[in-house]
Amino acid sequence: MSLHPARSKAASAGSRGWPVGPLLLLILVSPMVAGLSAQSLVVHHFAHWLWVVAGAIVGYQFRDLVMVPGRTLLAWAGLAAAFAWHLPPLLSWAETNQAAHIFAHATLLIGGGAMGWAVPQLSGARKAALFI
Repeated sequence: MSLHPARSKAASAGSRGWPVGPLLLLILVSPMVAGLSAQSLVVHHFAHWLWVVAGAIVGYQFRDLVMVPGRTLLAWAGLAAAFAWHLPPLLSWAETNQAAHIFAHATLLIGGGAMGWAVPQLSGARKAALFI
């Protein structure tokens, strides 16, 4: 607990919003979303980006638990991983191999987590570039 008013407000705001990331993950693994994703490639790829967003929310919420130098590099690596799974060769492999598909979803989640975890250390321009 901090006696600094801004820090205590930020801590209480973060604790109020913490169920959002895990709740989004539960929605993404629900049978309804899985069924819609199987029927529509558009829904499936929208769900991919929601995996990244859910990871970013969770990563942001746990940003102060682990301090490692090079957070910015990890954030860009997370974004690169998200894009890499959408390159045609990797995308085809993940669509035909269930283990690769599960690994892709885990990579999207972890990559998003790295992005959210690094947000406090990024400048405004880098934050915008990372999430746009």
